[in-house]
Amino acid sequence: MPEDPRPAQPVSIAQARVVARRRSWRRAPKWLVLSFWGVYVVGVVATQVWFQPEVDRRWAARRADGMTVVQVPHRAPDGTALDASRDQAFVDFAPASGADGKPPVIMMHGSPGGASNFGTHPPLQPSGLGAEVAARGRRAIAPDLAGFGGSPDPDFPLGDYSMRTQAHAIVDLMDALEIPRAHLLAWSNSGGIAIRLADRHPERIASITLLAATGPQNTEGSGSYLFEHAKYALGYLASAVAPEVIPHMGLFGPREARHAWIRNFWDSDQRPMAEIMRRLETPTLIYHGRYDWLVADWAAERHNELIATSRLVMVDGQHFMPFTAPAQTADDVEAHFARHDAPGADPLLDDDIREPRRQRTGLLGVYDALGEVMRWMPWWALIIPVSLLAWRWPEGAVVLAAFAVGQRDLDFGVAFAGLVVGRLITGPTVFDRGRRPGWLASMALWVLIAEFIAWLLNSHATGVQTIEWATEAAGPVGFIASVSVLAVVLRLARSLPMVLTTLGRARIASTWARAWRLEYWPTWLLYVLIFPTLLKGTIRSRHPLAFTACNPAIPSGGGLLGESKAHIMRVFGDEAALLPMGIVEARGTPEQRAERAVAMLEARPELGGLPAILKPDVGQRGMGVRLARSPEDVRSHFADAEGEDVVIQKYHPGPEECGLFWMRYSPSSPRRADADRAGYIFAITRKSLPIVVGDGVHTLEELIMRHPRCRCQADVFIDRLEGRRDDVPARGEHVRIGEAGNHAQGALFTDGADLITPELEDVIDAIARKIGDGGFDFGRFDLRYSGEGELKRGRGFAIIEVNGVSAEATNLYDPRRSWWWAVSVLAGQWKRAYELGAERMRAGQRPIALWRVAWLVLRYLVFRERRVAR
Repeated sequence: MPEDPRPAQPVSIAQARVVARRRSWRRAPKWLVLSFWGVYVVGVVATQVWFQPEVDRRWAARRADGMTVVQVPHRAPDGTALDASRDQAFVDFAPASGADGKPPVIMMHGSPGGASNFGTHPPLQPSGLGAEVAARGRRAIAPDLAGFGGSPDPDFPLGDYSMRTQAHAIVDLMDALEIPRAHLLAWSNSGGIAIRLADRHPERIASITLLAATGPQNTEGSGSYLFEHAKYALGYLASAVAPEVIPHMGLFGPREARHAWIRNFWDSDQRPMAEIMRRLETPTLIYHGRYDWLVADWAAERHNELIATSRLVMVDGQHFMPFTAPAQTADDVEAHFARHDAPGADPLLDDDIREPRRQRTGLLGVYDALGEVMRWMPWWALIIPVSLLAWRWPEGAVVLAAFAVGQRDLDFGVAFAGLVVGRLITGPTVFDRGRRPGWLASMALWVLIAEFIAWLLNSHATGVQTIEWATEAAGPVGFIASVSVLAVVLRLARSLPMVLTTLGRARIASTWARAWRLEYWPTWLLYVLIFPTLLKGTIRSRHPLAFTACNPAIPSGGGLLGESKAHIMRVFGDEAALLPMGIVEARGTPEQRAERAVAMLEARPELGGLPAILKPDVGQRGMGVRLARSPEDVRSHFADAEGEDVVIQKYHPGPEECGLFWMRYSPSSPRRADADRAGYIFAITRKSLPIVVGDGVHTLEELIMRHPRCRCQADVFIDRLEGRRDDVPARGEHVRIGEAGNHAQGALFTDGADLITPELEDVIDAIARKIGDGGFDFGRFDLRYSGEGELKRGRGFAIIEVNGVSAEATNLYDPRRSWWWAVSVLAGQWKRAYELGAERMRAGQRPIALWRVAWLVLRYLVFRERRVAR
């Protein structure tokens, strides 16, 4: 492993001053901070002393304009009359004629809302639902519910706004207007008011119409009382509390309006509603829009099942039918009212499904079956898969969660919670570390915005169903493509603020560079490109894992996954070219293991003492490799290596490193020109460790982001330099920012075919045959060497590691080469692997079992995530 030539501290007092000066520029000037907070405080004081009181005064002066106000008793939540009265405002839509003897209809608004939802202001809504009902010869009364608009709560802000209290208020209004019996039309959140009122005073309620109305707790949002009230608590903080400490200058409206609507939700308990609905005997019309995006159509169907005297009318509409279809709605509800004007008429029970639910097939049909299950799963069980998906694919998780929300099978709040949990599991990126409080707030805000954007693109509220349309048009391909495209759109949207900063623009440039350069493509994509080769090898060998029959001397399928580095090196015996190593087992505390490691370095001269290389015995792609220069470095490494065996290996100064891929000949191979050799060198890869050069001005982080190649793996380097990212190297100072000769850890790989010589092939062939002609077939030797001249003569090198069948001929990552050349190298490697494996199988060697591969993959993923988390 390489040595880092950069000292731990600045090399001079002058450089230390540069570092301090640079860091000071990262902080805002004190005068600017004080000025900001001064303006903020003045704005808050002005809002609370002048603007907000003026807005509240004007609201109080005109909130009952155009309405009739009567005095009704002021009651406690349990219905007890208090020694006071309160204003009850309402709009009376009186018909021109024909209302004699007909019970009126009391129309209750949702939350937020008011009597104006039914056409209080004719200039604005000349054909509102109230006016339409009156035009059909029936008196319609639309009150402002208690605490709303013209019906203020005398106990504001400590009063009660629950459905139970609202039910008492409606009865008091009926008494004040001398209405012995009335129909109830409850829209949206007032459904619970109508149901409670009919349960307490059935003799006074002629009928109920639940117009896109809510019902029991399990059809509300997440279905959980606790989760819903957690949402209401956040809503109260946002709408009622936060404006008190924000200098909004009255733009957020009157306090009472901000307060009432969220308290209506917070104070209500819908858990008893299911039992009340089961015992209800009042004729009930459930009038619902199939595409209601606030109260789902399946909730209305559930309400119909609970109320034995109900009839469901499902129409082609959404939630706001009082605005969008007042005439049609008035026709339908009037027929229901007329049937039950006189007591004793049997309720109609034949449902009228004018807009049937679409019976979707294919992938959407599979989703519909899953959606049925999701509706009745507890919120915490839904958060788990959402958070796991957000952990692995943040933008894709947002899109899929928003799709489920748009299909009305997943609550928006549950989706948001799952997405946030997933991002918390992932943690901040290296660019966000050190700014954790700000990261938490910005992350949650972005998740909320992204989910809302994705929902708008997949919601009946907007009429845009991107994923549904794509899936109907192209099946699974359309589904995958639409989700992927939307995920990319969100990723781009998330990157927009980065355009404002130099580092942000560099990060955007690095993202595009990674997309177009094959060396940064994900491994799975490369293997998709060589799938024909893998398929051909499977057919010819008659086994998909035939290549794991190679290297019988190496466990885990010839070194497929999870093999022990120490075991492989021991297989080669006392070969002098192998760097000596020892192993510290995963028993004992980190402190005890660190002391055993230090003692081993002192007791075994062949390890060379410090510096030494520490790495996991079971590792992948250079993760967890560290150059320890002191006992403190050893102790620090073991504090971060809990639960895994650690290899201690002698340090080789190099300074050069390469990966040499060797393959065994087949007896029938036409390439076997020399019978004295067992195999040949398939490829050599030069490894150049990344270095940035200081200029005395820019920090290490900025130097990395300014480097056209290093910025493509900036997260790797900045994570490694976490404690030094703000240091400013002196002009001309070379700082090595990579420690492992591994591409995933930042090393540059280039093709080294010119290093292959007969002398080197002879030496490597002899080493490969150390374990016998039948033990090693195929793999990569990672070498450290002093110079290319010595290497070509087969001298001056040491073997760091030997990798088995899962190793790659890493010269394919040479950025100077075309992607076609890289794919041909990888395909040639795997073609040979299947041929050698098939030969071993004919000789009696068995490939690894499929269940064993699954187990090794699981272990590898757990290991990788544990290393990444550290």
